[in-house]
Amino acid sequence: MTTLTIELPDDVTAEQIRGAADSLGCDLRLDGDGKNLKAVPRKPTNVVRMPTRIREVHQPSPGSA
Repeated sequence: MTTLTIELPDDVTAEQIRGAADSLGCDLRLDGDGKNLKAVPRKPTNVVRMPTRIREVHQPSPGSA
C-alpha cells in the first residue's frame, strides 16, 4: 500500500476531509500517534449472504449398530 502525505491549509474543515476520503472509497481513522488521520480503504461489501434453512440430521443412535 502506498503512503501519501498531504498538507492542507488551516481553513479546510474536517467535513471536507471526510468528503474527500469518502469520494476515494476510504474511511478516516486516527493514526497511532493520535495526531494524524489515516485514510483506510473500505472493505468490499459485494458479498451477499444467502438465506439458510434449518434441516434435520438423521443419524443412527449410538447404540443401534
